[in-house]
Amino acid sequence: MVSRDELKGRWHEVKGRLKEQWDQLSEEDFSRIEGGAERLVGAIQQKTGATRREVESFLERCMQDASGMSALTREYIDQAADAMRDGYKRAADSTGEFSKRLGERVSRKPIESLAIALAMGAVVGCMYAMSRRDSTSRSGPVRRG
Repeated sequence: MVSRDELKGRWHEVKGRLKEQWDQLSEEDFSRIEGGAERLVGAIQQKTGATRREVESFLERCMQDASGMSALTREYIDQAADAMRDGYKRAADSTGEFSKRLGERVSRKPIESLAIALAMGAVVGCMYAMSRRDSTSRSGPVRRG
């Protein structure tokens, strides 16, 4: 028999499966029996006419399916985490290589690099000023005093 703690931990999933199996169960029924395995079995028997063994077997299958799904979910999460770690490592390696080449370029041509940096700073500054002006003009005139 399913324990109260197992049932409580997977209540929403089990409740959904119970609704699929016995559609005559209502939300009111579930609110009265939530959490107690014995009360749940009894209420389902009374409402549906199913035998105690049928209900218990169904609940046990629900719990087994949920456990298997948890293991599968954990496996997918582990695979995703590994893929993300690999991606971050590749990105870090690429960034490190880019930084190294940029440093070499700046040391070979410091004046040109400085000019490019100043020009980029001016462009970004202009874009920022224009975006601030656009957002201020959309919010309407500013009242003072």
